Amino acid sequence: MGADDTRAGRLEMLLVVLWIDAGRPEDGDVEFRIDDARERLGVGDDRAGSLEILGALGDLEEAGAVRVRWASNVGGPATVTLSRDITRDARALFGD
Repeated sequence: MGADDTRAGRLEMLLVVLWIDAGRPEDGDVEFRIDDARERLGVGDDRAGSLEILGALGDLEEAGAVRVRWASNVGGPATVTLSRDITRDARALFGD
């Protein structure tokens, strides 16, 4: 597993935690803020840290694990939709 896989894997785990904290919505949607992800994942709070998070999010999106809808206003939260496979696996692992 390469550094990109690890980065994307850590972000995927964070997104599952956000989904659980949001009450496990059926649509798989979670609110996502880059600054929050940087802090929770312990990456730098600078441009490099933001780019690391964006890269991991792009990796997940390319893999079909998530879909991202960016806010229309700068700095607003994005909506990340977890794939059915991820929410199914999370439900199996953590129960309903």
